[in-house]
Amino acid sequence: MPNPLVMHHENMGARLEEGRIPLSYTNPVEEYWAIRNHSGMADLSHLGLLQVTGKDRLSFLNGLLTNEILKMNQGTSIRSALLNTKARVLADLFLYAREDDLLIDTGDVPGASVKEILDRFIITEDVQVKDITSEFVHLTLQGQQAAENVGALFGVTFANMKPLHHKMLGPTMVLNRDRTGQTGYDMIIPNDEAEGVWQSLLLWRFSGLKQDSQDTGSMWMRIPSF
Repeated sequence: MPNPLVMHHENMGARLEEGRIPLSYTNPVEEYWAIRNHSGMADLSHLGLLQVTGKDRLSFLNGLLTNEILKMNQGTSIRSALLNTKARVLADLFLYAREDDLLIDTGDVPGASVKEILDRFIITEDVQVKDITSEFVHLTLQGQQAAENVGALFGVTFANMKPLHHKMLGPTMVLNRDRTGQTGYDMIIPNDEAEGVWQSLLLWRFSGLKQDSQDTGSMWMRIPSF
């Protein structure tokens, strides 16, 4: 399913990459100062997202990834790498443990590619891997006021959330993910709820929640890949 926010990005004058995510709304200097002084939002829905279920999911992945994950419990997260037999990094992953499954952010490596690799190693284990990239919108809010702003958006306090920990708000997952060195939070939102969150963002934006500029585009940015 196409990103349901593409039309909104286009209406706001975004320059889109492959018709899916915004490259930019304003210029890099304005976007830099937006997150340095206030906060800025980016659409990261191009990043791969996998759902791993089954009672053997932790032990199975623990045998394939570089970090110990057996002690992960609900609400915790860890960064780990998937290597090939020559110790070459195939994917830099972020794993998020939930009550009944594990979500994996595969970054710039397509979710389908990581799923294909993992599926090769499933023999008798009770593990199922599903590529759910197209089912969710992935937004990130970064900057000095990110904790305050995401708290105002959802009516929940996130300031004390530990790095990489997350909280489920219905089917939406909010996680502490600093991508800029300024503090930040990611939001992984089901497609059918994304427009409602978008409208709330616009209402929040125009209410002047400590945003100096009235140019809507100034709250948006692009997170570069390294």
